[in-house]
Amino acid sequence: MVELSVQDAIDRFNNLPKSVQQAIIGSTSGWLTGFTLVKFGRYAGFSMGASILLIQLGHHYGYISIDWKNVNRDLKKAKEEVEKQANNHLPDLSARIQRGIKDNAVTASTFLGGFLLGASSA
Repeated sequence: MVELSVQDAIDRFNNLPKSVQQAIIGSTSGWLTGFTLVKFGRYAGFSMGASILLIQLGHHYGYISIDWKNVNRDLKKAKEEVEKQANNHLPDLSARIQRGIKDNAVTASTFLGGFLLGASSA
């Protein structure tokens, strides 16, 4: 039986062509991301739904009172701040993402494939 140490595996990985390294990293990280998102997304969705339901019940029975005037005022302020920040940073962010995808096309495409496989296998 052949034993492979961690250092041997790292050395073999480093000797692979760069495009193969990128494909391995992209597909593996995509699969892990997709699998994890689907597995934990169910629990997160259930938790959020249950929280919203409890808040609604608390409001209905008078345990929770909401000052809608303050809520609307705060939402308006938050919306204006988000729009201001988005207008300042979005063009730069979009260009950086496009450049990153172009520079790492193999990693980006294999990440997407791995993500879809991970999401479907969860």
